[in-house]
Amino acid sequence: MVQINDPDIEHVERILLPPGCSFNEEHRVFIRCLESRDVVACPGSGKTTALLSKILILALKMPFQDGRGICVLTHTNVGINEIKKRLGDGADHLFRYPNFFGTIQTFVNRFLAIPGYKQEFGKGLQFIDLDVYHAKVKSLYAKNQRSLYWLKSRGEAEALGGYWFEPDELHIVKDWNTPSIGVGRDKPTYKTIRDIRLKILGDGILSYNDAYTLALRYIQLYPSIIKAFSFRFAYIFIDEMQDTDVHQIRIFNEIFDRYQQIIQRLGDPNQAIYSKVRKEMVWKPCLNALHFSDSYRFGANITKILSTVRVDPQIELKENPKRNSLAPHILTYTGETISQVLKGFSVLIKKNSLNNLPDITNPVFKSVGWIGKDKTEEDRLCLRYYLPTYQKSIQNKKNYFSNLFSYINAAVIDGKLVLNVKVYLEHLMNAVLRVLANGDMKHPESRSPFTFQTLKRWLRSEKPAAYTELQKKMSIWIMKLRIGNNIHEVREEIIDYLNNAGWIQLENGEKVKGFLNDNSLEVRVDKEQPRNIFKDEEIGIEIEVATVHSVKGETHTATLYLDTYYQKKVDSERIMEFLKGSFPEKEKRAYHIENLKISHVAFSRPTHLLAFACHEDRLSGHVEDLEKNGWEIVSVDSLLHYGAAEGKT
Repeated sequence: MVQINDPDIEHVERILLPPGCSFNEEHRVFIRCLESRDVVACPGSGKTTALLSKILILALKMPFQDGRGICVLTHTNVGINEIKKRLGDGADHLFRYPNFFGTIQTFVNRFLAIPGYKQEFGKGLQFIDLDVYHAKVKSLYAKNQRSLYWLKSRGEAEALGGYWFEPDELHIVKDWNTPSIGVGRDKPTYKTIRDIRLKILGDGILSYNDAYTLALRYIQLYPSIIKAFSFRFAYIFIDEMQDTDVHQIRIFNEIFDRYQQIIQRLGDPNQAIYSKVRKEMVWKPCLNALHFSDSYRFGANITKILSTVRVDPQIELKENPKRNSLAPHILTYTGETISQVLKGFSVLIKKNSLNNLPDITNPVFKSVGWIGKDKTEEDRLCLRYYLPTYQKSIQNKKNYFSNLFSYINAAVIDGKLVLNVKVYLEHLMNAVLRVLANGDMKHPESRSPFTFQTLKRWLRSEKPAAYTELQKKMSIWIMKLRIGNNIHEVREEIIDYLNNAGWIQLENGEKVKGFLNDNSLEVRVDKEQPRNIFKDEEIGIEIEVATVHSVKGETHTATLYLDTYYQKKVDSERIMEFLKGSFPEKEKRAYHIENLKISHVAFSRPTHLLAFACHEDRLSGHVEDLEKNGWEIVSVDSLLHYGAAEGKT
């Protein structure tokens, strides 16, 4: 029987913690715990490091006597990549059989939806991909007048695609808890809608929701597969449990047996910002849950605000007594000064010398908001009001390779992982774009290198026959890669196409030749893309602007939360009473709850300075209570004047 003792913990402390640091008793209790328990962890409590330490200790004790392994589930590949990065090459065996490390969706696809589909339909799945799925829905939907008419006021094709199959009889339902879609099952309209969805299912094209339905159906039709999970996994760890939805929890409850396996779920209900709006928590931690209540991130000033700006005040939250966090600030602006909010925040950072802290080599300053989508045309408050150049769709990193062979190999690896045709297409098109760039072929009008969209538009407009041919070629190449892993065959066909397609006119032949003929397999390279940055050249400070969702899990030196508009109100209207230190039950409606979770995540990012920016009118009648609760209120205009005066001295 596996046991974890103090020498084991001390060993991983030397590997994962900074010199001289050690785990507190809450962490040690969790790391030693080898029974099914939940863990409720406050922000900045070291949850990820404690989990990694436990996994590493177990890895060092493998193989286990019964031959079983470890299953670690997260919501995004970011979590898995972090585990791989922190554990290093020495733990490579953790990512091989009998272990599984991956996202919940990948797990469900691989172990349940794909084999379940093959068992029931006698053939393999084609796609679990929303783009392909929605395209098919729209195609069939557009051909049927009955569905067109009924769905016109209900969201049209999107609504049709968003309905669920219930697992037992594959009837169409709004979701697993709502059996009706508003029309009787004996009505022709319902039968038409169901026929369309069944046709798509029969063609092997699934949405992510369909994958969960087939997974549960597979379990119900073949309950013996449940034993297979007990035989394979001794330990199951589910991270960020607060973001798990109803259907995911139902799958877990079906396949994991807390009497045969050790199941530990980690999360914080106050940070559940990915589930759809609902008043009730989906994940309810067990009564004997362990708690990580000590935050290493922030001191008493920030903890005081977080204690009321959250949904569940019963979750323990203790400050770091060694962290001297500053008093939280509210930055007020007017219609004329909203564009200067980031400059004001920069001055506040400089005023408190946060850009020159002796214990921080690379300070991080970020301004975050709930709504990144551009709503300026609707006159709705969004991040673009604060940073006019803000672009929500910017990606921080993209994959680049120096040869065609590596692009094709990446397409196979990534495409097989998620059964997503878009992944194959993206890698292959990026390879084509690299060839055009290496050959100095640019857009004839803008004289800029082609992007996927500009190439697509140009070909459709100027070379329609070439556009159709390229589409056909891509479909053939993707099919060959998906079915047979024919990497070398596809590579030769792509080279032949690029050398002979009449629309491709290349120069710099040696560079192109090197890209096409290089047979070396290159590892993935991450290349930084432009970010949404406010640069204060005068005082040398950079502030990144981002959505709250994108910074979850991060730690900042200073964080400014920006008021934005969502569902008929701005943040400050919903959370004002909580900012003042009260916890009014009447304000705990669905969107208030969601707003509190978003605010809690944003407010818990900084180590030293928390700030919130809102229009000065929002504070009318609230100033005294806000100040009593510890907020310092300062106008953007006064900060600008302070900065200007300092610049003259």
